[in-house]
Amino acid sequence: MYAFDVDTDGDIDIVVASTGDDEILWYQNDGSENFAENVISTVADAAVSVSAADIDRDGDIDIVSGSSNGSDIDWYQNNGSESFTSYRISNIANNVKSIFLADVDTDGRLDVLHADANNDAISWNRNDGITGFAARPTISSSADYATSVYAIDLDSDGDMDVLSSSKLDNKIAWYENNGLESFTTHNISTTINEASAVIAADINLDGNIDVVAASNFDDRISWFQNDGLQNFAARTVSQTVDGPEAIFVIDLDRDGDLDILSASQNDNKIAWHENGISILPVELSLFTAVQIENEIELFWKTETEVDNYGFEIQRAFVEMQHAASLRWEKVAFIQGHGNSNSPKSYSYTDKPTGGTSFTYRLKQIDVDGSFEYSKEIEVLIDKPTAFSLAQNYPNPFNPSTTIKFGLPKDSNVKLELFNILGEKIATLIDKEMQAGFHNYQLSILNFQLTSGVYIYKIEAGSFVSVKKLLLMK
Repeated sequence: MYAFDVDTDGDIDIVVASTGDDEILWYQNDGSENFAENVISTVADAAVSVSAADIDRDGDIDIVSGSSNGSDIDWYQNNGSESFTSYRISNIANNVKSIFLADVDTDGRLDVLHADANNDAISWNRNDGITGFAARPTISSSADYATSVYAIDLDSDGDMDVLSSSKLDNKIAWYENNGLESFTTHNISTTINEASAVIAADINLDGNIDVVAASNFDDRISWFQNDGLQNFAARTVSQTVDGPEAIFVIDLDRDGDLDILSASQNDNKIAWHENGISILPVELSLFTAVQIENEIELFWKTETEVDNYGFEIQRAFVEMQHAASLRWEKVAFIQGHGNSNSPKSYSYTDKPTGGTSFTYRLKQIDVDGSFEYSKEIEVLIDKPTAFSLAQNYPNPFNPSTTIKFGLPKDSNVKLELFNILGEKIATLIDKEMQAGFHNYQLSILNFQLTSGVYIYKIEAGSFVSVKKLLLMK
């Protein structure tokens, strides 16, 4: 089962793999938590795992499923109105227990990772950006009855590493991505009796990615604390989860730290395990964000401050998985007011690139170096609904002006500058660009321009638009 906004209407829908009747279904949320059943496939042979993401980057949510009976991994392309076309990713997997979507090769496309129990394999298929997925060299063939796979940048080196759990060797392992599609195996634990699931997140809010695992035989949920050098110390969350099969990490009580959910087969129980880490000694009364085209305006306010050195603004790109897989980066630092008994307001303008959904948090730092994190806020950057070319501003200009344009989808963009006679002066942009709002800074320092009227022209697919600008020296 997987929860995601399949029809992009702002409500969370549910996607299900039904093992007994070979079906892939999604349940449409009408906004009042009433769910209508929709069948995507009836031939997914003993489907056991499912996920959802915008595989083809067309703005619609697609579905991926894996089968335990057969050897098939399929993806279902959303045609824009929640009708789906099926494509085969692989027919050589063997008893797929888990699938996970991640950009393994950092090419901007989501690839498919899968744990194949009967092959003892952790494998992946590369997304070619159209409809195909090429099988890549197996990451591991020694995960004895692999039960789960997960991907995250565990060592914070900029590429996706992979984790696995395997039942018969009681192992939790991680595979270090060396950047060239080769992986080095590291064992985190070999004592997780009948390891059934693995996931990763910053459990103790120290900036390092920790690992959470489920032990089916021992009825145990454990987490492994990462010291920042990928040495892991075992910690016990619970020893009374009767046969845990699945785990999930999320801030369930919205108190700023990540809690753990577990599903156990022997007692038919869903449980949550509350994380007791406290947050933010400085009293925040407001933390919010507003989108203005491609910019994000962050605002926050404190009621009181004690020994407040300042705020580090952190941002994470939200991939099509859940919040546990966020990789945080420092955006800026804003000086605090030290000690204050009166309200103080702060703001910052961010210009994120490389995605449409981002999460922000504040790292509040005391003068002694201790720190705590704020709550997280997610911002969705709306794409333009149509191609557009705006009038440059300022106009007239000297020495520089800004040309803005909007792309509703990824496009090959050519922006050119002409004189009033129609003679081309320069090609300003000629490249593939992502959907969104963009701008180009035109400066006379880069060209030998005299006073007068000039013409700028954009071509993006079949869209063509022309406008005039005036240079006055």
